[in-house]
Amino acid sequence: MSELVGSNLPIIKRQNRSAVLKTLLRHGPLPRREVGFRTLLTPSTITNLVGELLDQGLVREIPVVASPRHDRVGRRPVLLEINSSGGYVLGAYVGATTLTVTIGDLRARVLGYRQTPLHRDLSEEGFLDLLVSEIKLLLAEHATPLDRVYGIGVTPAGDVDAHRGLLLRLPEHPWRDLPLVADLQARLSLPVAIENSREAMALAEMVFGGAQGVSSLVLIHLAWSIGCSLVIDQRVYSGDHGGAGRLGHVVVEENGAPCSCGKRGCLNTIASAKGIVRIARAEAESATDSTLWHFHDGDLSQLTDLDVLKAADEGDPAAQRAVWRIATALGQVIANLILVLDPSMVVVAGRVVEASNALFAPLHQVVDSIVYPATGLASNLQLSAFGEEGPRVAGLTLALQSFVYSPALTLPTDTADDPPDERLNRVWLEA
Repeated sequence: MSELVGSNLPIIKRQNRSAVLKTLLRHGPLPRREVGFRTLLTPSTITNLVGELLDQGLVREIPVVASPRHDRVGRRPVLLEINSSGGYVLGAYVGATTLTVTIGDLRARVLGYRQTPLHRDLSEEGFLDLLVSEIKLLLAEHATPLDRVYGIGVTPAGDVDAHRGLLLRLPEHPWRDLPLVADLQARLSLPVAIENSREAMALAEMVFGGAQGVSSLVLIHLAWSIGCSLVIDQRVYSGDHGGAGRLGHVVVEENGAPCSCGKRGCLNTIASAKGIVRIARAEAESATDSTLWHFHDGDLSQLTDLDVLKAADEGDPAAQRAVWRIATALGQVIANLILVLDPSMVVVAGRVVEASNALFAPLHQVVDSIVYPATGLASNLQLSAFGEEGPRVAGLTLALQSFVYSPALTLPTDTADDPPDERLNRVWLEA
């Protein structure tokens, strides 16, 4: 609760403002008195802050219609809530093979998006040109002027240095240490925040998804590669060198298939999108009656992860064997994480598990078979609340936390007296 009140005079107004906004976001609509009670702010402070937020369109009033018998008794109460249409934020998900830019409202609801391929031979300058072009096209499609946009949240599926605003590297691309934040800010004149996609997805689950109010979370994202985000006491744990969460490079098969990291038998070789296809192809080659041969005119080289799951859903034995092997390897790793960390919740995201029940059901079974006998506790394994929109919502949430709901909204972010690391996208203030 102390983080909501503020104790450092140069930033006290910013902290108080953030406390009001986050209280209304999580608990609104509320009357002014209740906002003051929850934030420990005085009535005069609430009056001043709410007045400013109303003027800026971030908050709106909702008159409450009184019942007939109370219609003439006292003033009708007025509730406050976040004005979802009071502005916009943008998100940019930079995957290994696709670029997706998204526009959303002040509750991180997706209003529209554009998706385009991200070719391996694209230069760093070409990538930046493409990103800026896609953002401008999206804004034009939705007739949104730049002055209605609070900022951009960039969430690459690779390594970042959020402090310096760098995209350090991205799978399948040779780029290194791109000053993405500075370049985008210079080209668009908008505030820009950057964070690894899986950590931004964990943030989205904590703020707008199924993990609201929980203290610890493990989010596992299954895509081109496998990563996880660890949230402990409502803070993302990144490790001393920013490398925590590289779940895909945990070795699960001795002398297994070669991995891009140089080792063999990494989880990526089994449970990533590429790993699923590799295993399913091997199963289909020894089962000529498999329906996997019916996809792409029998060309197994064109098989996709979604093809495999569809075949498994339809009862194909070869596809189901592949899925069980994947669920076993991934489930053992998830179970070990649960036994070590004892998180409140484990959220699995990515189209691989969201597309069907073929993988999630056996995955849940494997995890429970390991965790329950050891601890007597349920695994609390859940699918992401956002489905395929997870990466899109993540970028919007990063922008909202960085430029709307964080204290940085009121005063310049380069205030000399600020703490050196006031990255509130890593902190969830309890309202």
